[in-house]
Amino acid sequence: MSTPHDLQDGIYFELPETDYHAVPRLSSSGLKTLATDPTRFWRESWMNADYERVNTPAKAFGSAVHKIVLEGLEAFNSAYAEPFVVGNDWLVTADDLKVACEANGLGKSGTKAQLIERLSDFATPPIADLERQAWERKNEGKIALPNVTYELVRHIGEVVSDKTPFRK
Repeated sequence: MSTPHDLQDGIYFELPETDYHAVPRLSSSGLKTLATDPTRFWRESWMNADYERVNTPAKAFGSAVHKIVLEGLEAFNSAYAEPFVVGNDWLVTADDLKVACEANGLGKSGTKAQLIERLSDFATPPIADLERQAWERKNEGKIALPNVTYELVRHIGEVVSDKTPFRK
């Protein structure tokens, strides 16, 4: 397949979600909308040159559920990330870092970056800035879902994982 627009009409299994949504054809959601509200269907269809697609939290949730249910956990994990969450005992502020420096017999003056560098050789509670950087490297290119959404989508995936005939 060269581009989604080159697809012939038909039924496709394992079609990547981005290709599915890029094809200017009648989708499952479009069919439901057409049956219940033809005016809305037109307003939101690929045929309306004035329509601008807006990504809402509901659409993001639906895309994540689509990914885990129809493409599987591995595909979901490659596209979505758990949200970054700061632990209760982490060093977050410059004042937190200064307290940790003092507890380790280190100087407590300087910028936040200097304080972090000073503490890098000591066993301290996690430093939020360093943990965020590591999280961002690990999850580069992934979509971070809010915690409640992430957990709900994972739960949905667990519930249907053995009951979905559309995956290998």
